[in-house]
Amino acid sequence: MSELINVYRRQNKHRPDAPAFTFISSRAEPYTYRELFERTDETPNAWSRLNLPRVPIGILLQRQEDQVLHYLGALAAGIVSAILTPPNPKLKPPITPRQWRE
Repeated sequence: MSELINVYRRQNKHRPDAPAFTFISSRAEPYTYRELFERTDETPNAWSRLNLPRVPIGILLQRQEDQVLHYLGALAAGIVSAILTPPNPKLKPPITPRQWRE
């Protein structure tokens, strides 16, 4: 299991109401270790209920707190995961290799 997960589990045990971190864009109040533990535990619990295999997964969500919470939850479940962000149509497309040569 990831050392990161071990750290937040220890903090939840010893300091559950201490601030863990804050998402600046969506939530003014910091998550406590208790809230972090409860939210990230949702992912492995759902994985178990659905009886899904522990295989590498991609987490496709808008860039927001749920993305991070599900990533931590996947780590807690021992699942290798990658955070994927859907393209934002308002952003300029990236430069392609063809444009590099021009």
